[in-house]
Order: sequence, then structure tokens, then C-alpha cells
Amino acid sequence: MRKFLLLNIIFLATLFSAQVTFAHAYHYEVQVTNALQTNDKKQLEALKLTFLYDGETSGVMLQDQKNLGKLGKKLASDLGKLAYFTQAKVNGKVLDFKEASDIKLNTIKEEGDDKKTYDVLQLHFTLALKTPVKIDNNSEINFFHEDPSDAAILYYENEKHILLGDNLKEQCKASVKEKEKFDEGEFPQIVSVSCKT
Repeated sequence: MRKFLLLNIIFLATLFSAQVTFAHAYHYEVQVTNALQTNDKKQLEALKLTFLYDGETSGVMLQDQKNLGKLGKKLASDLGKLAYFTQAKVNGKVLDFKEASDIKLNTIKEEGDDKKTYDVLQLHFTLALKTPVKIDNNSEINFFHEDPSDAAILYYENEKHILLGDNLKEQCKASVKEKEKFDEGEFPQIVSVSCKT
């Protein structure tokens, strides 16, 4: 797990009030895994996303709400107000998603940079496209994950965290390129799937 970027952690009231509120100085990390779902016509139908929260943030959320079912619904509801931190484009055209479905929250054990073991939260959900999009041999798919509040830093560990499935893996290749410089709140990576013959 990357080194936590937690600076001057401050919470105003509780983590889950009417809306999740993070102080500007609070930064946390979310590791993204993205499985592309296609149909037999090689149309992109949905993204199956997993957000893996860092240990410190997971601990705070679990202190506030230990019921994973309720916590998962609350997280998904709050993320929905922020477009699930997710935007995707095919050949430059922004895709429109439905409301998240198949929402599931679980915990796994992970070792932090301090060598301690933490229960970390994994949020799984599906973003179905309002209209499926054809993926052909000249398609390029781009993913952007941004938090409008600048608190969350979302990232893919590597291209193996983009799962293409049988319909795309023969003709498409995923890539994750780190940006050398990026502004606060800006997506720190260039994530793309390029499809060729």
C-alpha cells in the first residue's frame, strides 16, 4: 500500500452526517480496480469498480459505523452525489452512467507502512452505461477518477487492475502512466485502454 498522504487530520463533527465532510487538509488514498463488462456484440455495458480505502480512513469509518451493510449504502449514496469519482470516455465522448448497483462492502487485512495490520474497506459496485457503446479495433477508452473536494487521491496500482474480459483482451491493451506533475485534486495518472487489430 502506498505511503499514506494524511496531513493534519481534522474531522468536523462525525464522518457521516448528511454529507461526508472532510477538512481541506485531510487526504486519503483509494486504490481502484476496474473490470470492463461487455456483451456479445463487443459493446461496453458497465464498469465493475472496487475502491480499496487506506487503513487510516477505513479505521475512522469503521469506528463511526460497524455495520458494513449500512456503511456500504451510505458510502455509495455519498459517492453518487459526486458521480462516483468516476468519468469514462470512448474516443473522446463522455459516457453516461446509471445509478450504482450491486453494492457490497467488505473488509480485508492489509499491512500498513508502519508494519501494523489494518482492517481495510473494499467497496464494490457496478456502474452500468445508460446506452452500451461499441468497442471496435480503433477504440480508445480513458478513465478519470477525481474527488471534487480534493480529499481522495484515487489511483490504479498498475495496469493489472484494469480487467478487460474475454471480448476485449485479444485486441485491447490497458496502460497506466503516472503524471510527473499534477495539481491538487487532479487525477495523478493517465489511464487508457487502446484497441487495435
